[in-house]
Amino acid sequence: MAAPTIRPQARGAQVNNLRSAELVCYSSSVALTPERVRAFREDYRRERIAPGYRGWLHLGFITLVCLGAMVAALVSIDSIRALSWFDWLVIPIAWITANAVEYAMHRGPMHHLGALTAKLYKRHTSEHHRFFSREVMAIDSARDFQATLFPPWMSLVFVGLIGAPMALLVGWVFGHDTALLFYAAIVFYYLTFEWMHLGIHMPEDGLIARLPLVGWARRHHGLHHDPARMRRANFNFAFPLCDWLFGTLER
Repeated sequence: MAAPTIRPQARGAQVNNLRSAELVCYSSSVALTPERVRAFREDYRRERIAPGYRGWLHLGFITLVCLGAMVAALVSIDSIRALSWFDWLVIPIAWITANAVEYAMHRGPMHHLGALTAKLYKRHTSEHHRFFSREVMAIDSARDFQATLFPPWMSLVFVGLIGAPMALLVGWVFGHDTALLFYAAIVFYYLTFEWMHLGIHMPEDGLIARLPLVGWARRHHGLHHDPARMRRANFNFAFPLCDWLFGTLER
């Protein structure tokens, strides 16, 4: 039996539906007020957060997966003392690479609806940016971690399907130990990203929010949660290297 084909009219209808959905999502976010944010939160908690969800377990799972991957990589290095200064350069290179990936994903599919990335767009622009606004940035309880952190399975995808292939490429060029150091560094960036993003959305009077770097990142990321700026500014969450390089840094 021949494989079914999608007619050009069907493809056109699908694209039009996606664009219509994008317009609706963007229009609703532009009209955000603190009252609408709180109303959306109530709906989100009722419809999207399971009764048995535990935010600290969510964060703990991500942390353990990343720490486990990092430790496994570091203990597999033949000799840390034998690493040269050139080998240690892979740590900033890994962070710059991760910063660029973060920027590209956030500026691209997380804020622009596409047929293959609709779920990512929905989770970020249609949900996260309606759960948090510049005026209402803080979570109310640990159950709100679900609207802040990536799903737990994403940490497995990152350490297994994103970080590992990148490390294999580094290993093919520079060797075994350099690749393991690169892998540990890029996984640490992902873990730092999750913790920093959560810290940004913690209550302002909390201990985490009072830390100097978190306070600065909160102000930086808060500008991105302004609906008028979310598609043009501050796509790096805490370390705005690529925002500075590509002219999207606003203060």
